[in-house]
Amino acid sequence: MVTRDLPPAPTLSSKPPRRPAVIRALWGRGPVTVRAARQNIRTEPGVTRPRRFAAWVIPRSIRPIPPVPFGTILHRVAQGLDALWIDRPGDHGGDGDGGRDNAAMALLTPSQRVAFAALSAFDRRHAIRVWGRVSREVPADHDLAVAALLHDLAKAGSPGMPGRVHLPDRVTRVLLRRLAPGLLARLATPLPPVPRWRTGLVLAVHHPSLGAAWAADIGCSPRVCWLIAHHHDRTPVKDPVLRALMAADEAG
Repeated sequence: MVTRDLPPAPTLSSKPPRRPAVIRALWGRGPVTVRAARQNIRTEPGVTRPRRFAAWVIPRSIRPIPPVPFGTILHRVAQGLDALWIDRPGDHGGDGDGGRDNAAMALLTPSQRVAFAALSAFDRRHAIRVWGRVSREVPADHDLAVAALLHDLAKAGSPGMPGRVHLPDRVTRVLLRRLAPGLLARLATPLPPVPRWRTGLVLAVHHPSLGAAWAADIGCSPRVCWLIAHHHDRTPVKDPVLRALMAADEAG
C-alpha cells in the first residue's frame, strides 16, 4: 500500500484578519492612529499599501474639516433664506428704501440698468446692499459704485452661456469649495460644450471673469471691469478700493 504525504489540515486562526487602517477607523475597530488613517495606508507589519479614497467620502475623523465659525453658519443660512424671497414685479432688489434704490439706478446707464434687471431678486438686493456699504466707505468713487451694483452680473447668465445661478448651485459651490475643491474645479470647467445641468455651477464659480466681459460689452469702464473680474481673488489684495468691494461683498 502506497502512502502519500498529505498537506496539513488548515487550522482556524483565533484572530480575524486585520482590516486596512482606513476601514478600521471607519468602523471604530482595532488600534489605529489618526496619522496613519489620514495617510490611507495599511499598518500591518511589513505591509505598506497605499489606499486612495475620494476626498468627499472620507469622514471627519480621517480628514478633519476646518471648523466653521458660528457667525458664518448663521450668515449662510440667512443668505439661503433671502434667496427664497419671491421676486416681485418692479422690485429693484432693495430693502424697501425706494429713494436709495432710485439713487443706485441713477448711477447706471440704460443698458447697464437692463443688465441689472436681469439679475434675480436676491442678487439685486445683495448688489444694493454692497453698493450702500462701499458708498459709505468711498463715497466719491463712481467706478466702485457701478462695480458694486454689477459685480454679480454673470449670475444672470452670460452672452455665451445662457442660464442662471439658482439656490442649489450656490449651496453646491459653498460645500464643494470647502470639502472637495478638486471636484468643484472639474464640475465647473467652463470649456464648451457645458451641459445644462452644470451651467449654474459654472456661472457661480466663474461669474467674476464672465461678468467683467459682459460689463465691457455694455459700456463699463476698464476699471469697473477690473474690479468685477477680481472681486473674488483669494490672493492678498493691495488695492484699497478692491479690498473695500470684497469686504462689502463678503458682508452680504
